[in-house]
Order: sequence, then structure tokens, then C-alpha cells
Amino acid sequence: MIARLFPPLLAALLVMECGPPEGPTVATYPVLPRDFRIVIPAEGELQAVRATPIQVPRNVPGMQTIAWIAPEYRFLHAGESAVRLDDRQVELTIEEAEGAIAAVDLKIAARRAELAGEEIELDQKIERLEKERAFEKTFATLDETIFSRNEIIDAKINLEFLETQLEHYRRKKARLRKRAKAEIELLELERRTHELKLAQAHQLRGNLEIRAPHDGILLYTKTWRGEKPGAGMNVWPGSEIARIPDLSEMELKAYVLEANAGGLSIGLEAEILLTARPDAPYPAVVRRVDTIAKPIEEGSPVKYFEVIVTPRQTDPRFMKPGGRGRATIFVVALEDRLVVPNQAIFTGADGKDIVFVRQSASFVERSVTLGERGLTQSVILSGLVAGEEIALTDPRPSKEGGADR
Repeated sequence: MIARLFPPLLAALLVMECGPPEGPTVATYPVLPRDFRIVIPAEGELQAVRATPIQVPRNVPGMQTIAWIAPEYRFLHAGESAVRLDDRQVELTIEEAEGAIAAVDLKIAARRAELAGEEIELDQKIERLEKERAFEKTFATLDETIFSRNEIIDAKINLEFLETQLEHYRRKKARLRKRAKAEIELLELERRTHELKLAQAHQLRGNLEIRAPHDGILLYTKTWRGEKPGAGMNVWPGSEIARIPDLSEMELKAYVLEANAGGLSIGLEAEILLTARPDAPYPAVVRRVDTIAKPIEEGSPVKYFEVIVTPRQTDPRFMKPGGRGRATIFVVALEDRLVVPNQAIFTGADGKDIVFVRQSASFVERSVTLGERGLTQSVILSGLVAGEEIALTDPRPSKEGGADR
């Protein structure tokens, strides 16, 4: 990378200019217009700008376990199964609910038969009492000219007793019917409770199979630990398992080392270099920058800023989800500027920035005005002209030398 950014500096180090025959050898650097760059490197992988998430349904209760998931990068058609969650507990619930419904049905049938038997028994008693009452009314000994007073009184008592018995059993039958209705309704309510539980289990079983909402390639979504989903992984309602991306617009999700993030901001120009096509950089722009640096590996003390770099134009031939790439983010990008190495800039006696310009066999101190500065180079705004040569080391005797910048 140094060789690419600073070839003039390397060339200057190969050229040695000499002072007077008795003086030391001093390396020089030719001052010429050059492009000046301050860049931030970032690495990451491509992802779609827009994607349809494949999520665990929010109406499933509690934590679920993935039983099966379609292979990553597989093309799915709309409605095709993408993920199946473990349904063993649901199947057990369905079996229990069906068994409970069958048991309640048996209770209802048995109770109805029992109540029907009790009602038949009461009907028989009522029928017998009605016949006895009719007989007593027909043949009652109520004629005072024929029967004695005691016989007449006994006959009236017997008739009243039959009327009382008849009324008692009729009321008992009414109470039986009312009680039977309440008992059957209670059992039917219990049955409806189990039916509701069964319906919910069937609905849940349907929700445990997650299907593709439309055609597309299935891409796994990593957890915060960087793990991809697989069979046996526990997931929660609403959590994203995978996604089906829209391949018409791609972006690079990259990471910048915290120590290199000086000047990083949204809107900076950038270039993307794909691993699949390392010879063709794509112009891009920084679309998003995380506000807080965080580690990308659990337990690692090294922190990174997550950045989203969007290419000016998506190349569908080479830009695929999951493809690796490197981004060069231009914090400063100037063209045709006088650029010199920082090692050629010194501090004069008055505290100003100076350089030593070559004149014939000697060097002359000259004040300069600096512009943008990088780690290794600086832009000269004034004090030098193109074509001059400057010393890379201080040509003065050490007792007179200023501090190397």
C-alpha cells in the first residue's frame, strides 16, 4: 500500500544528493504536483439494500427450536418451505386435547344416559300415581249414606296423599331436567375449552412452518455472536432467521478499526474493490456510520465501527450477497497539489514550519505554509514551487538543527 500511495517518496530515497565535498550526504525529494489522499481502509461483505426478513412468528409462545432450515443461497419459490420449527410439543398438545375431547364426549353420553334413566323412572312413578289417583276419584268412598265417616275420611286422605306424591315427583322431574341441563352445559363448556386449545394448537402447528413470501435466494441472518442459524438453535418470537434479498441494489457492510476512524463520516467518497473482481474498483459513497465502536468477536477487546458503503451503481455480475470486499474511504482527496513527506518539514528558530531547498551544492532554509496533513505527507500551500528539491534530513550541523517534524 505504501508503494502505491507514495511512489515518489520511494524514488527519492534512491536518489542521493551531495553537499560540499566535505559535508554529509543528504537525500532529497523533488517537489511536484501530485494527488493527496487521506484514506480509511474497511473490509466486509456485500448485502442487499432491501430484503424481506424471514422471522419467527410473533404469535408463537415462548422460545422455539429450529428443526430444519433450507440451505443457504438456495433459490426458493413463493410459498416454498424455508424454516420448520420443532413441533413435537405442539403434536403432544394436539393429542392431549383430542383425548380430552373424546373423554368429555364419553362423560356427556354417559351422563345423558344416566339422566334419561332417572327421568324414565320418574315418569313411570308419575304414571302409576296418576292411575291410582284416577282410580281413587272413580271409586272413592265419599257417599255418607253408604260409607261411614271414618271410611270417607280415609278415602279423602288417600286421595290427598296421591296428589301430594304426584306433585312431588313432577317437581322432582323438573329439578332433574334443570340439573341435567346444567350438568350437560358444564360438560359442553369443558369440551369447548379443549376444542379451543386444539384449534390454537393446529394454528400454531401451521405457524411453525415458515414459507418464502416471494421468489428469491435465501440468506441466513447472523446472531449478535456472529453465528448462523441451524437445526437445534433456539429462537424467540419476532427474531429474524434469514432474509430474501432484492439483488437489484447492493451495499457493502464493512468494519473500520476504531484507531483508523479519524474523520470518518457519512457522505465521504469511497471505492469498493471486490474479491471476485480485484482489478476493477467501484465508485461508492459512505451511507451510514455507527455512532459507537463495538467488538465484532465475542470477548475481543478490539473495537470497530460498522459502516455501510453503497456503490454508485450495482454490478449484478459480480455483486452477490455474502461476497467479500474492501472499501477505501477518502477522508481527503485533493488533486494536483504540492505534496512533501512529513520528514522533510522542520521547525525553525521562530517556531514556523520550514524546509531546506536545494540550491546548487547547498541548501537554503525557507518558510512554508502547510495545508492538509496526513500520517506521512503534507500539502504545501505556499513557500515552494514545482520542480524544486528539498532535503529529507536536516542538512544543518546537529547543534543548529531544529526538531524533526
